[in-house]
Amino acid sequence: MGDEETRQTPPTGKAAEPTKAPPVVESESDAGSREERGRLIRSAGTVGGMTLVSRLLGLAREMLYAAVFGAGAVNDAFRIAYAIPYFFRRVLGENAMASYFLPTFVDLKENRGDTAAWDLANNTFNALLLVTTLLAGIFAIFAPQILRVIAPGFVEAGNLELAADLTRIMVPFMVTMSLAAVLMSLLNAHRRFALPSSGPIVLNIVFILGLYTLAPLFGDDRPEMIYGMALAVVVGGLMQVLTLGIGARRVGWRWKPRLNFKAPGLRRVMRLMVPALVGLAVTRINLLIDNALASLLGE
Repeated sequence: MGDEETRQTPPTGKAAEPTKAPPVVESESDAGSREERGRLIRSAGTVGGMTLVSRLLGLAREMLYAAVFGAGAVNDAFRIAYAIPYFFRRVLGENAMASYFLPTFVDLKENRGDTAAWDLANNTFNALLLVTTLLAGIFAIFAPQILRVIAPGFVEAGNLELAADLTRIMVPFMVTMSLAAVLMSLLNAHRRFALPSSGPIVLNIVFILGLYTLAPLFGDDRPEMIYGMALAVVVGGLMQVLTLGIGARRVGWRWKPRLNFKAPGLRRVMRLMVPALVGLAVTRINLLIDNALASLLGE
């Protein structure tokens, strides 16, 4: 009997298979978080890369500009004239838009839909276009009086007329930079970071090209060539608005010539704007004061 049982159940010689652990199933939230982290890392890399390229081009721009114009009265006049549109670029520019326009746009888009968000974009764009154009006209008309305040040393040095002419040429730059800031915010709201980060690259490239194309058109002397560089600044601003406008159109923005100052979204932006502008303007006002003091040092 025992032998029979042994023959019926012969040993196979195989070891028992180990028990397998059940597969780990990744939840949708974990997968979404990992994907979001990856997207943030890629976006940070894109912005960082564009910023690096912009800084290198900025260094090249300054080196090439210094090789052509050097340091002197003409350069001083250009720098002080550029200070006015640059002031508004920083106050009403991309940093300011990130403080008061971008959060409002995203909130409207998520809670009230695309139509309300695009209405806010158009209202903000058109309001800035109107306000900055009026300011540009005021600065163009009263350029000598304004320069007497922010560069009192230029009156005695005889550089006031040149600086006033350059100011009148470059004031449209503050209009284009304010509009570009709105378009940057629209693209950032739709997770498009490469194109907004390329804005300074466009400005630097146009400026460098202007040294060898626009500047020589005005003459061979530095006081004449500097007018070409002022024009290059304006062209660079226009090119940036055009480039960003094409990108904003691809994410759904359509410009409409409408402006409603009573729109809730725009009024909310304006309420947020006041404290943001105060904070952003402090540093820029300090720089204007520095320029005023520097103008007293002579050439």
